[in-house]
Amino acid sequence: MPVKGAWGAFLLGVPFAVAICPVCTPALVVMLGVAAGIGSPFFGAALLLAFALGRAVPLGLGALAIGWLEHLRPLGKGQRAFEITGGVTLILSGLYLLNVYFVIVPSLAL
Repeated sequence: MPVKGAWGAFLLGVPFAVAICPVCTPALVVMLGVAAGIGSPFFGAALLLAFALGRAVPLGLGALAIGWLEHLRPLGKGQRAFEITGGVTLILSGLYLLNVYFVIVPSLAL
């Protein structure tokens, strides 16, 4: 079902926000607790706005940068190589993190 309008986009964004940043929930609880302790709705709104901007601005800038880079003709020739290199890097990073947890190769574990 296609999303229609700003409210539809907002409602679709809520589960994605929870899925993308489940670690943000404790920070939000602390911020809301501080705002409730101070008793200022303005301060609470300012905290939530600052948090939202801190989460959204870097993502927006990254999306703009990726969109801009996709339209550069010289990079189009090496796009497949960039994708493969990025994929291999992510896989190796994941294996390294698993090694740190399970200590498969002791010399690599910290």
